[in-house]
Amino acid sequence: LFYATYNPLPTNRIIEKIHEHLVGTLDILSVCMNILTHNNTRPVLLSVVRLLHNLLVSVQGFSKRVVDKKLEAPATARAYWVQDGQTSPVKLLISLLSCTIQHESGFPGGKEDRSSDLAVEILRILYVLRVGTFLNEDWCKSAVVKVLELPMADDRSYNCILGGVNLLMDAPGEFGDFLIECSGDAILLDILVRQVDGVVSSSKSGNSVATAMVPSLVVLNKFSTHSETFCQRVKDFVFPQDCEEKFWSKAREEVSRSNGQDVGAKNMSPLDAPKGTLRWKLIRLMTWTESHTKRTTAELLWTLCGQDAQEFVLRTGFGNAMPMLGLQGLVEMPSGFGA
Repeated sequence: LFYATYNPLPTNRIIEKIHEHLVGTLDILSVCMNILTHNNTRPVLLSVVRLLHNLLVSVQGFSKRVVDKKLEAPATARAYWVQDGQTSPVKLLISLLSCTIQHESGFPGGKEDRSSDLAVEILRILYVLRVGTFLNEDWCKSAVVKVLELPMADDRSYNCILGGVNLLMDAPGEFGDFLIECSGDAILLDILVRQVDGVVSSSKSGNSVATAMVPSLVVLNKFSTHSETFCQRVKDFVFPQDCEEKFWSKAREEVSRSNGQDVGAKNMSPLDAPKGTLRWKLIRLMTWTESHTKRTTAELLWTLCGQDAQEFVLRTGFGNAMPMLGLQGLVEMPSGFGA
């Protein structure tokens, strides 16, 4: 059914008619939920979840059907991940996700195990349904934290972690304080380091690799904007405290030579960003060819500098800082710069 109903061309009328028949006449959502509430093999569960994901992104209004759907747990032979009072597909999927990544046989399992594929596909569905907006509720946030806590050494687990980061983009700002309590902020920073290294330190990385780190940058910036504590933790990680005395000593000298410039500094290069450090790599990303990465990196550093133009220039260099300063209306950009 997945391959029969998958088509990247939205104008294919035959596929549209199949979708209408599946969703309207056959009530495929109820069929899928029935399968997901009973014990089935991982490949069968994966097939059903992929079909749901396909319909969510292909059929207008299907998301609302999923959100509004009321479930009744089967009285007998129900799957071990089905809990009493589980009345919605979203809660069922989150329960299935939790059980999948905590299965007694170990996660992600052997090479032939499809558990990681199932977990990633569930996370994609949850992202489409914007489940991140419910992350203040216990039934949701505990599952997401379990995903973030998976070991990064295995690429299959790491892909699940990135799926969890995607959900955080829709999380309320105060969720960052909860992450601090469970050391989730440290996990996000470890992910950032791995992604930045993969982009800056690899000669073979393309735009797709750079784009993949945008959710991490967005999430860190969101929580840093909302919470001073979160922001300070991220800033201390990017700009270590043991290097700050040296930086501010150079900063005072630079400001004294600024001659009253609008942003209070004129250094064209960062004052303290040794090659190979995280801050050096992030500053490099401010002029990267991939526009989303470039923009979100600059926004994060701008937030870490307290939205202070002078500190921003001192830390990143006036040339690197110009696009962001222009967006803030603090400098006049050259004609045609936006193009």
